[in-house]
Amino acid sequence: RCDGVPMYVHELCKWLQARNMVYNMDGVAYLLPAATGSLPPSMQRVVIGVIDQLPPGPGMLVRAASILGMQFPTRLLMKMVSASVASDTTTLLDQLEVLRRHDI
Repeated sequence: RCDGVPMYVHELCKWLQARNMVYNMDGVAYLLPAATGSLPPSMQRVVIGVIDQLPPGPGMLVRAASILGMQFPTRLLMKMVSASVASDTTTLLDQLEVLRRHDI
């Protein structure tokens, strides 16, 4: 279901933990048998749901960043979003901190 996408794997693990569908024994996580039929049909839907729960500024920022890829110049990201989201480097860093707190 994760199609080899690391972010999807991470989000699936968080999704399973939030629903108590895994247990940990000796540092190894195990999927409960009942959980296999409950997995979401698409991790993309799970990730979009997480992004949709963000405040507007960080949500817009993460959507813009997703278009640019894994690495990009911050000035390019700032040009892609409105000034209300990231008018300067300090504002951009504040928005990125919100994303970090949400583990995104």
